[in-house]
Amino acid sequence: MQNRLRAGWFIGAAALLFFISGMLPARARASDNASVEQHVRDQYGGKTLILRNFYSGQKLAYDSSGKVSETAPSGDWTVDGVVQVDKVRLSNHRLDIQAKRLHLGWAGAGGFSPVDDPKDKRSKEESRALRVEAELTSANPTAEQADALLSEIFLTSQDHFADFVPDYWKPCLLAAITGKDAKHYSRCRLSPEFLAIPGVAPPSEQGREPAPPAEMKPGGEVFRVVRGNGVSYPKIVNNASPEFSPEARQAKYEGVVTLTFVVDERGRTRDIRIVSPLGMGLDQEAVETLAKWSFNPGTKDGKPAAVEMNTEMDFHLY
Repeated sequence: MQNRLRAGWFIGAAALLFFISGMLPARARASDNASVEQHVRDQYGGKTLILRNFYSGQKLAYDSSGKVSETAPSGDWTVDGVVQVDKVRLSNHRLDIQAKRLHLGWAGAGGFSPVDDPKDKRSKEESRALRVEAELTSANPTAEQADALLSEIFLTSQDHFADFVPDYWKPCLLAAITGKDAKHYSRCRLSPEFLAIPGVAPPSEQGREPAPPAEMKPGGEVFRVVRGNGVSYPKIVNNASPEFSPEARQAKYEGVVTLTFVVDERGRTRDIRIVSPLGMGLDQEAVETLAKWSFNPGTKDGKPAAVEMNTEMDFHLY
């Protein structure tokens, strides 16, 4: 009888130890996840960041490699690129980030700054809300794994913001970041707050040069109209007006975008560049509209030639 009781005691103790040992990893995982979640909150919570590829939409889902798991269109950086992180939550192997987009307009000498909608606070927050879901590689991730994943979603100090914008933005933004060619792009400015965002102005930027002027680009010589040089301006055939971006219309945001471009020997526009920006998605609207314009080509000594021009796109609500 005693042997049976002793055997039963040993079996019960072994079962209890097995149960406790089985519970310890779960508790450890919970503790580890909490520390990783706190790390992500400390590093990203309340921070202003730049979303890679400027994906639009109110919800973005990423796989464990940092790629968008569903098709998401890229937007203009002034309305879709800059976000402010509000909340971060880690559940099992998924990061859930709640943020809001900052819609940026040009504020003169102050550079770009957020533009508020003239609507109630609730509707503004709903229209700019962004939720980011990202899958981690395991249910017990490390802080390093979380950082690596988020570095595929947001720009880091190792990135260069000007490399991610379309070509028509590059000379303007390089001038704003480096200060070089500032005379030609005098209205291209970024505020100190924007320059402090990770990836906007990395130390390596000091050696970067602004994009060359149109006449130095491949594709034949480009002329400017100067009295006595035998060059004549192209004549406009079709110059449709641009549309307002939804963000600018909602905010009742108005202004003028100045562009430099080349009309080639066939009367087509190319090498479009923003000289004086406006923000709120209107620069992109201006460029896309200008790309559709057509001309009778300019001439050099009576022969069709590529000629550089400037134009203004006027955005006003009537």
